[in-house]
Order: sequence, then C-alpha cells, then structure tokens
Amino acid sequence: MRSWSRALPAIALAAICAVPLGAATNTNRGSDMTELIQTARDTVQQYDKSRELLLLRQAGEQLERVDLFALPSPEQRADARLRTLQTWLLILLRVDAAKDPTFNPDDPPALKVEPRSVPGQPSYPPGIAPAQIADPTIRAEYEAAIAENQRKTERAKRYWDWQALEMELSDGAKHFISRYYTASPVDHGELRETMAKAGLSAQRQRQLDAAVRR
Repeated sequence: MRSWSRALPAIALAAICAVPLGAATNTNRGSDMTELIQTARDTVQQYDKSRELLLLRQAGEQLERVDLFALPSPEQRADARLRTLQTWLLILLRVDAAKDPTFNPDDPPALKVEPRSVPGQPSYPPGIAPAQIADPTIRAEYEAAIAENQRKTERAKRYWDWQALEMELSDGAKHFISRYYTASPVDHGELRETMAKAGLSAQRQRQLDAAVRR
C-alpha cells in the first residue's frame, strides 16, 4: 500500500494533467467512504443512548472498512482522514469511560457459594439448594450471599468483555494512525491537536502517538 506522503503528490499530478481513468468509479467509492464514516458516528450516538458495548465494536468495524485511498482528491482524503480520526477518538473516549475503576480482577466471583458453618450444626456443601438448609437464619444469609455472588459474576463478565473490546478498538485506532499518519510536522501536528481537543487521557494520547509511522 502506498504511503500517505507519497500518494498525495501522485494524485495531485493526475488531477492537473488529466482526468484519471475510472474517475466515476473512484467518485462512487469516495461516497461510500463518506457514508461509512457517518454511519460509524451514528452508531456511536446509538451507544450513547443504550450503553451497549457491542455498538462501539460495530462502529470500529465500520471505520476499519474506510479506505482513504479510494477518495479521488487530496482535499477529500485530508477531510476524511480527520473525520475518521475524530470518530476513532469518540469511540476510545467512550471505551475509557466505560471501564469499571473499582473492579478487582484478583477477587473473582466464587464458582459455588458455601453456606456459613455454625458450631454444633451440620455443615453444608458449596452450591447446595437453599431449601435444604433447615436453619432460617443460615438459609437467609446463604440466599443473600448467592445473590451477591451473582452480581459479582455479572460485573466480572462485563469487565472482561470491556477489556477484550478495549484491546480490539485500541488496535484498530492504532492501525489507522500507523497507516495514514506519518511523523511529518503536518501529520503529527494534526494528530496531536485532534487528540488534545478530544479530551483523551495523557496515557491514551501517548499510546496513539506511538503508532505514528516513523
């Protein structure tokens, strides 16, 4: 694949000298790219209403289909590059905000809850049905412990789902940056300015900045 810096002069020269072959096809593909970017932005807005994490994955998948080299002019490519970057940053902002900051991965939920042991009374195995516990106090405590462990299980599942999604979308954004942004002053300046305006954390900005093609 041609680099961004090498491709721009080639396209500019073709525009000056002659109408390139297949211009109509390129125009159609350019419209498709513009629609893809807008569709991804719309999907992000859907996430804002539902908070369904899978919508962020869907938006990322839509952006991964964007091919800036399909656009017919340098101006269109520059505009689409910025809009695509902005949309990636919108996604990452929401991914970062969705993290559960108090979840402790070193304290996982129990596979089976064990009823409290009481001296002088029979002990019960983990996972026993509450109805089989005769003592009403122990049974009530056990039922409460089961409910709490279920909440902990659901919280853990959401955290691990979030972590997998965060890795996937981070890789997608970094791939986009490494493909379309070089270390030139113009490219690097646009990237840094856009990240700062988006309000990304310093850590996230460093991660993305490291993806720039050197």
